Amino acid sequence: MYATPLRYVSAPRMWEPATGPGAEPAIRIGRRRLALAEIVAVREEHVIDSDTGGLMLMATAFMVAAIFLVVLVLDFYWRTRFLIGAGIFAALAFASLSELPGLRPIRFTRLAIETATGEQLFTTVDAADAAALRLAIETRERLAA
Repeated sequence: MYATPLRYVSAPRMWEPATGPGAEPAIRIGRRRLALAEIVAVREEHVIDSDTGGLMLMATAFMVAAIFLVVLVLDFYWRTRFLIGAGIFAALAFASLSELPGLRPIRFTRLAIETATGEQLFTTVDAADAAALRLAIETRERLAA
């Protein structure tokens, strides 16, 4: 038996209609239950982001360590063998920076569901799932009115 790559496995929806006999219409998102009567508005955002913070932090830390070792050798007369460590730290810093152009953007859809008590965020990488949730909220609001 062969393993299936994760991206080809269909994931269950993170939301579902939560209606029962005699209950008011609601939507269940994860563990939260939102009554449709409480929903004021729904905003949809398509977000494209790149996670560069970790690589920039590592590059900065390694470059600071390299400069620190160079200053110790040149100004405080430490042994010159510590310049090898400075070279290694500088190489690691440049390796971190060289990863930046190869990053692919992260694309996801965020629904901001404004309720009477505040704002709930629903985030998914599947734009069709977000559109289906928005449609379910809008059609149920029309049916309830």
